Amino acid sequence: AEAEAEAEAEAEASLRPRLRALDLSCNPLGESGVASLRRGLRGNETLTHLGLRYVNLPPADNSDSSLEPPFSLARLLEEATGLTSLDLAFNIAHGSGHAVEDLQRALGSATRLRTLSLARCCVGGWRRARAVARGLAASTSITAIDLSHNGLGAAAPPPPPAGQQGSPRPFISMAVEALCRAVRANGALRVLRLAHNALGDDASAAVVLSALSSSSLASLDLRSNGVTPARLRDLFSALYAAGAQWLPAVPPPAAHLRRPLEAWLATAAAAAAAAAAATA
Repeated sequence: AEAEAEAEAEAEASLRPRLRALDLSCNPLGESGVASLRRGLRGNETLTHLGLRYVNLPPADNSDSSLEPPFSLARLLEEATGLTSLDLAFNIAHGSGHAVEDLQRALGSATRLRTLSLARCCVGGWRRARAVARGLAASTSITAIDLSHNGLGAAAPPPPPAGQQGSPRPFISMAVEALCRAVRANGALRVLRLAHNALGDDASAAVVLSALSSSSLASLDLRSNGVTPARLRDLFSALYAAGAQWLPAVPPPAAHLRRPLEAWLATAAAAAAAAAAATA
């Protein structure tokens, strides 16, 4: 009887799935295909890495529509609970109506997910960006997220009229404000990729300030965000003052580059907080 039990256990073990990584990128899965995949992954604890880049269906011939309606990222996260790495770049993540709250809850409650790519997923609108940011703030597992090419800084307030007196309001979109709060609140995030998001000077400075306030963030990608040389010098001074390590090593900045940025950053952060409170 004992030998039979061992044989049955070995047979059962041989039937367990061993697949750890699956990449279905650039296949026309569409919403129905992703839904079928969700059902197949329900309860699967062995598949940990899933690639789904560009799986929205292309428009039909002679159609003026862009892509198939976006699929629900929230439901995918809720049902594929075994994933530790999910790449959804180059898709349109659903995020309107009740789906916004669903997305926020799913991101915050994902306990095993470590790496998430939402690059070029049209999450730059403030509702979707806020849902992603709030979910990220609540997450205790996500250590790396890619939000590149999402236009997070595109909806910044317009410049003040010429000749306006007083300190100008920093040009920071609500999407960036929400993300900065998430960076400060999340104690697990180590890698944040924000390349090509039209952040500009003020939003880039706000992100750097939040990164310096983070207890965990170790890598920040701000490539191609329109940062001017003058502001780059200030950011360099702030990073140097905070003890940031550079690879390869560089000599200390010259005396004229050591102007403190803390006062300006504090003013920008206070103005952003006041603006957020006024629109809440």
